[in-house]
Formats: sequence, C-alpha cells, structure tokens
Amino acid sequence: MRLKQYRPVRSAALVATAAMIALVLVPASAMASEPSYELFGDASLVHPGFESATAAQMSYDGCSTNCESNSGVYGGVAFTVPAGLTVSELSNLAAEYQFTAGTCQGGSPRFVAIVKHGGEEGDFDFYVGPPGTGYTGCPDDEWQNTGNLAAPERRVDVEGEIGYLYQEEWAKVQEKFGSFEVEELFVVLDGYNGRPATAQFDDIELNSATYGFESSSAGPTGPTGPAGSTGVTGSTGETGANGATGANGATGGIGLQGVTGATGAQGATGANGTNGSTGAQGATGANGTNGATGAQGATGANGANGSNGATGAQGATGGIGLQGVTGATGAQGATGANGTNGSNGATGATGPTGKEGAAGAKGATGSNGVTGAIGVTGATGKEGPKGTTGATGPIGPAGGTGATGQAGNAAVATFASFVGVPNGNCLNYTMLAGQGNGSCPTTTSGFSFSSLLAGMPADGGNVSNLYAETSATVGSKEEATVAVIDNTKASTTLLSCAILATKSTCSNTATALVAAAAGDRLEVKITSTGTNCNNKEWYVRFRY
Repeated sequence: MRLKQYRPVRSAALVATAAMIALVLVPASAMASEPSYELFGDASLVHPGFESATAAQMSYDGCSTNCESNSGVYGGVAFTVPAGLTVSELSNLAAEYQFTAGTCQGGSPRFVAIVKHGGEEGDFDFYVGPPGTGYTGCPDDEWQNTGNLAAPERRVDVEGEIGYLYQEEWAKVQEKFGSFEVEELFVVLDGYNGRPATAQFDDIELNSATYGFESSSAGPTGPTGPAGSTGVTGSTGETGANGATGANGATGGIGLQGVTGATGAQGATGANGTNGSTGAQGATGANGTNGATGAQGATGANGANGSNGATGAQGATGGIGLQGVTGATGAQGATGANGTNGSNGATGATGPTGKEGAAGAKGATGSNGVTGAIGVTGATGKEGPKGTTGATGPIGPAGGTGATGQAGNAAVATFASFVGVPNGNCLNYTMLAGQGNGSCPTTTSGFSFSSLLAGMPADGGNVSNLYAETSATVGSKEEATVAVIDNTKASTTLLSCAILATKSTCSNTATALVAAAAGDRLEVKITSTGTNCNNKEWYVRFRY
C-alpha cells in the first residue's frame, strides 16, 4: 500500500515546455502531440529498453537516507489519464519490466490509480510480481510481462475516503466503484525499511493503447542522389517488317532523397466561430419563506369631520301634559324697608310626557369622516366557563425525518505483514504504511513516526472482537499468540488469542476490561514457538 507522501506532483512547466516534448510517452503506432508522462523522484530514461531503444528506470535506496519520514528515496512515472476514464472502463493494465538490482518486495513496485467521486478520494493499488508469493521474488536481469493487472480475477487493494477493500477481485471493485473517475495513474518503486532496488519499465499498456519511451524528434531527410545513367540503345532491325524492338537498358538506381525544405510559417489563426444559441432557461427556484411582519406604522392624523346631514322635518308637537300642583305660598316678611323675599315654594311634580310625534324624514347621510385613532384596549374580561371538548381532529401528515444522530464510536483496525514475521515482532498498522513488520517499539506517548502503532481517537475506547489468521498451520506441539497491547500504558495487554495445533486462525469476541485512553498507541505483537509458525505471514483486525 502506497504511503500518502509518495504521490507525484505534476509540473505545469512539463506541459508548456517544448523541449520536454521529446520525452513524451508515445503510442507504438504514432507519436503523441502533448506530454503524456512525467518522471518523478529517482527516475530517468535508460538505453536500451525492451526490444526498443529506451526504457524508464526507477530506484529505491532502501531507506538509507531520510528514514524519519518513513520513505527513503524512491522513483516512478506518472501518466496522463484520458479524460473521463471511469473504473468500469479500465480493463487492461500491463507492462514489460526487469530488475537490475534487488527484487519486488512489500507491495513494491505497483501501479496506483487515484480515483475521485463527489469530493472523496481513494487509491487503487495494482501490485507487480508473482501473486502466489505475496508479490515477492521477481527474477534479476530478465524482462518479464506483468500480465493484465486489471483482469477481472486479479486482486487489488482500495483505501481512502471512498472506502477500504483488501485483496478484492477487480471485477467486484468495478461493480462497487464503476462510475467513479480515474484522475491519476502512476507506477512507483518504493518500500518501507526494505532493501535497495532498481527496476526498468517499457511498453506500458493502458486499455487498447501501448506506450513506449522513445524520442518524438526525427532526423532530417538525406539529400537526393544523382540520376542513374541511360541504358544502351538496342540494335536496329532489318528493313521491311518492323524489326523486333531492342531490349530496354537497365534502369538507373534511385538517387538519394533531397533535403527537405524548411517548414513554412504557421498560417494565421482562423476567426472565432459564432456563439451558440442561448440555452433554455432553467426551472424557477422554490419560493423563499415569508419575511417577518414589519412593525405597525404610526396612526394617521384624524380626518376632517364630514358635513352634517340635512335636518329632518320636525315631528308633530305632543299634547300638553297636566299642570303640576302649585306649591304653598311662603309667609310674607315683616313690613319695613324692602323685607326679604320669601323662599320660592317647591316645584310641583312634572306632568306625564305627551305622546311622541311621528319621526321626521331621515336626512341624507353625510360623508364618512376619517377613521379616528384606535382606542386603548379595555381590560380583559374574566375567563368564561370551559366549553365542552370538541371531537378529535384527523391525524396530521407525518413530520420530516429528523437530523441524523451522532455516529457510533466503533471502528476496525487492521495490522498485517505479507513477509515472514519473526518471533516477538510487531505488525504494521496498514492504514499508515501498508503491510510489513518490525521490532516492537519502546513505550511511546505523543507524536510518533512508527508505522507499527495505531492511535486512539478522542474519548478512547475498549478493544473487542479480535480475529487473526496466518499462512502457517501450527504444529502439534506449537503455539502462536496474538496480543493487542496498549504501548503507551507500559505495554499493557488489552486482548489476545492463541492459535493451537493444526489451526491457522484464532479469535476473541470479548471486550477488553481495560479501556485505551484518547491518544494511546496500540500495537499487535506475534509470539510464536516452533518452526512451523515462525517467520510466517499474518493478517489481524479488531474493533475499538
């Protein structure tokens, strides 16, 4: 599996520089008009190739330098992918190759297709080498053909945001990701703490096209040779009947071709074509939600009073009521100078009202005046008695689906090595560095470069559902133990299982009693006794 930092970065200058066009990857039947590959890392063109003048050579230094980045010096070739190529359309991927130093190992070399879909990305790894040996043991100094790495039965690895598949058949990968587009394709020779290697590649097959690494520039045509001499004239026949025609002289040899004239100047650029017709208008978008109701405006000024309607005719005067009883006369004051007047007597009772006269004709209605300001709302009256409960209304429509709840915290960790694992070694965490193994690291906390350690996420978790398998069949008096260890907590064993005689798998469905804290580093250690189970390949996974 390819480390993330191994992806080549394309150079914009490669496309624009005419001098680089001489280094294009071209079909065997015709030269390409634009660059279609780029060398990266420790890669170069060498001579000869496979039944050709040129091949691409790439090397890996075995991590002799820059080892802290888990890479070392590596090399490869990145190819231009046909626009719109999908996973389902990738049906042929092959090449001629040979190792001039070292051999294939640890999933290297390999072709890598970078696939993208809906903003997510994944790597498809096609390994070069004998499949039955874990892609190891390629012969030295002998050109080999990879065979079709994209044949339906060939197995590939998928990893990244789009998902993970391990050694799945290509036909099933195409069923799952068929419509996804292939955006990058390259071949790389790298490794992880491995041994140095150098390999050469030629005649790359991508579907129906075959590509080589020959120069696209041709030499000038030679000059035209001199004309050949005229043949000897045949002898004249006897007079009379026409004599036989003499034999034609031998034709002179074809002269050498003359020098090709200089290329004419490039013609002027043609005028721009007319603009295409405007496309149909798209459908109208849905109406937006109504805005909040604005604040009530100020009350307008009172309008002028309407004119009074005409006065109706006066009704008939009612009859005179009975006169009230006259009050008693007050006593007369003493005689003298203007004595005081006596007080008035009490007013008599009012007589009954006469009959109401007939109503006068109704006057014309005056025009309406401007509505006055709204009066202050009166105090709320007391709540009336509760009415009887009405009948139950019909069930309303189902509400929309609620937001998706928070995802659970279960995940699967995979540790594996497709090369022999010595007793006491730890397996690679495949999500970081692909398969492999090495000496178990010392107690570690904080940031780590080690590919043997997997980090716990926030909130930590408990390891469970351990499953392990090996390429060995354990002998009758042998045993192989697989242990998931919290390296940060002084190598505390969280969960383990043992493969006993005549078996090649083991499992433990329990949940670890001790939880691994957030940021703790987990490792998988193999302890084996006996020759049958030592130095064998391993594949282990568990939940956490």
